[in-house]
Amino acid sequence: MEVNVYNRTVGYLISFAPWMFVTPVFYWFLEKQLHSRRLSALNTSLLMLLLWAPFVCVLETRSFMTMRAVSDLSMWQSFLKIPIFYWIYSLMLYGVVLGACFATLYYRRANQNKLEALQAKQTNVELELQLSELRIQSLLSQLEPHFLFNSLNAIASLVRIADKKQALTAIKRLSDLLRYALEASSQKLVSFDHELDFVRDYLSLQALRFDKQLDSLIVDNRASKNQECPPFLLQTFVENAIKHGLEKTGQPMRLKISIDDKAQRLNLLVENTHCTTPIDDGQLNDGLGIGLSNLADRLKLLYTKPVSINTETTATSYRVTLSLPSQAGD
Repeated sequence: MEVNVYNRTVGYLISFAPWMFVTPVFYWFLEKQLHSRRLSALNTSLLMLLLWAPFVCVLETRSFMTMRAVSDLSMWQSFLKIPIFYWIYSLMLYGVVLGACFATLYYRRANQNKLEALQAKQTNVELELQLSELRIQSLLSQLEPHFLFNSLNAIASLVRIADKKQALTAIKRLSDLLRYALEASSQKLVSFDHELDFVRDYLSLQALRFDKQLDSLIVDNRASKNQECPPFLLQTFVENAIKHGLEKTGQPMRLKISIDDKAQRLNLLVENTHCTTPIDDGQLNDGLGIGLSNLADRLKLLYTKPVSINTETTATSYRVTLSLPSQAGD
């Protein structure tokens, strides 16, 4: 009985142990063929079967001879005596090993494809963000000279009328404005409180230029003070109102700015009298000048949720309303 158990154990080892070493070889060969695509999966499987079949025949014959304790027959004679189910079992075993190799390869390939798709998507997102950054910087680079030009015009008018005291005050305020503009232009978003202070200084500068012709009022009805906005958001509306109102008509103009934060949104209303340039909503980017055109483009890039800009023209006033999320990430 001991000899029979020993023989069977040795016979099983002869039959199955080689699969431990040949399976990695199968996997390597399949990976190379699938990568090079020289042969189809079916042709590769048949080729491997033809290459492995002689070794299986020798191993199964030796296993059969060991388990049956056959010593008086040759290898060929023993081979002919092996039952057919031996070969069916060996073929099934080959199919299982090959199927496992294919499954592992296709699973790895699927994961690799997913990883490459995610990397490609991430690369596209990064490129889009870089493009947005470049567009925003381009828009800001156009806005800053525009703002500076209008501020210098205000000082130049004071110098022309020889008002040195007010000219010096205007230069000081312009210095403060430019300091803010320099700091803010490198940021996507700034505190709305800082932007509001900037606009107050800007209006003070313009008041020195136009004297009593400009009457401005800011009504701040916000419940909280933690909103953010793009740099020069409010100043752009104010500058546009002065340009299309006071500068064009030469008549006194009243400018009113109303602010609230209802429904977790920042809502702005800028209204000026004596606007003589009727512009409808559909002409926003064409009729409001470079400042508001650039602002509209910047808002589209910065906010994922809707941003609404509406205009209304009457016989005596011009109104612009803007509603945007309190935070750009909202």
